[in-house]
Amino acid sequence: MFNKWNSAEETYSQAYNVLIDKGLPREEIDSFFAQPRSLPAIGLPESELNPEDEQGAEEHRLTEEHPYVLVSFDVSKSGRARNIRIIESNPPDSISLQRKARKSIAASKFRPRLENGELVDTTDMQLRYIFKE
Repeated sequence: MFNKWNSAEETYSQAYNVLIDKGLPREEIDSFFAQPRSLPAIGLPESELNPEDEQGAEEHRLTEEHPYVLVSFDVSKSGRARNIRIIESNPPDSISLQRKARKSIAASKFRPRLENGELVDTTDMQLRYIFKE
């Protein structure tokens, strides 16, 4: 959290253990920590792709109305984006939007994924980065 990585790692582990101690099922806790999250959570204009929920349906509508870049990347257990790849963009030839999305994600910090209370690397994370005017 905020350039204090050792503190963040301890805080995530403590949060995980508090939930275990409170008796929450491990599957529920693991699902909460199953995906990396951008820090702060409101820092990126991204949304995760899940067309089956209301947010996903809204996301699909927005991508038809606004320029976007679909990006794939890995998140290290230290919370950094690595191996950033552009999968698609709309408009397809918008190099400036692709560059902006890549630069923003590379500069962002993420809460890494936790498995059994341990920080782990995540590969092939996908985000649709929507540019709203």
